[in-house]
Amino acid sequence: MAYDADLNEAPATLRAKLPSTRWLVRGSEWVQLEPALERQPDEPLIEKQRASAFFGTSLLSQLVARGVDTTIIAGCSTSGCIRATAEGCFNNGFRAVVVREAVGDRSPSAHQANLFDIDARYADVVSLDHALDYLVSLRSVGSPV
Repeated sequence: MAYDADLNEAPATLRAKLPSTRWLVRGSEWVQLEPALERQPDEPLIEKQRASAFFGTSLLSQLVARGVDTTIIAGCSTSGCIRATAEGCFNNGFRAVVVREAVGDRSPSAHQANLFDIDARYADVVSLDHALDYLVSLRSVGSPV
């Protein structure tokens, strides 16, 4: 998530519920992608301003244009962003996979409860090993990953 320096893109309700929004200024260290992810120059980067990666972004059109049918979700706030994005995948007809070791939440109980509920309703919650095996299997059949 990233916002303009004056936070005009972050409504008052968002700033009130999530005071940490004030740190999420575009270009600041708080919104930089983790270097260990080794993002490649040809990989799209979706900058979002709400919990779901679908809300107000070009994600849906990019997935459709590329013929994507399955998404793998990783990130922070299992009870917020991860859940909202998994619901967005489900609502738009994509298979969603949430990687258990690649998501987290400030509340361990909220994390566990949401993983359970996401798996029951919107996505498959899988281990990192399972997700990596899936990606390797795509490479072996020549599918773009």
